[in-house]
Amino acid sequence: MSDNWSVIREEVHTYRNYVKRLPKNAEEKAHFCYLLKKEEIDRLLNLKGDGTQLDGVRMYIGGNIIDGHLVPTVHVVVCEKDGDQYNDYNVPASLPHDVAMAAETGIAPMSLMSASTDGGTGSGSSTGGTAPCPATCSGTNILNS
Repeated sequence: MSDNWSVIREEVHTYRNYVKRLPKNAEEKAHFCYLLKKEEIDRLLNLKGDGTQLDGVRMYIGGNIIDGHLVPTVHVVVCEKDGDQYNDYNVPASLPHDVAMAAETGIAPMSLMSASTDGGTGSGSSTGGTAPCPATCSGTNILNS
């Protein structure tokens, strides 16, 4: 990761310009950044429940295809250090059969349609809840103006 604000600004503006060229349906679903609140980070780092904290947070970049265009998403997972390696904590090695079938076919089984514990915020699970921008955005700065 760069700490050069010129590089960061250029990359952020490249993405913003890309979003402006998307079809309206995809543009409306795109987010420019995600806020991960301290409370959410603390909740994740304390998931072990034994008084010790986990060691890091990893962000996976995913995407949805909307009207034939890629709209990125971010998924936050807590990590546990093992020597020099940081392993994703409490992430299954494989999906249950019905979830794997849904991923392959794009059809969600009825048992999974109400499986979300929190509407996607991550509360109560080992994934982190984020607040996307828009609507939860920063005040004006070189990255968002």
